[in-house]
Amino acid sequence: EFYLPNYGWVPVDTSIAQTVDRSYGATIEQKKRFKQYFFGCMDPYRYNIQRETDAALTPISEDPIFLPLAVQMPVINLKGSKKNMEFTLLEYWKQNIEPAL
Repeated sequence: EFYLPNYGWVPVDTSIAQTVDRSYGATIEQKKRFKQYFFGCMDPYRYNIQRETDAALTPISEDPIFLPLAVQMPVINLKGSKKNMEFTLLEYWKQNIEPAL
């Protein structure tokens, strides 16, 4: 988002806007409208899922991570366990939802 004096904060999402470049069926005009919507024409009711898309996992995973630029769920990487680690992870995962100021 960016701030315009005498107007306020304008929501943008340039990362999703770039996905239209890989759309084979969209016309040039449709791609242009898609990008314009996500740069300054979005409604103000969207919320951030992830802000730090370049944050590295610690420790660094030896295995590939599905969609590394969109880690919107906790990631667990463990070798040799007989337990279902996804369920174990959910026991310790919490999500806080706070109002935007």
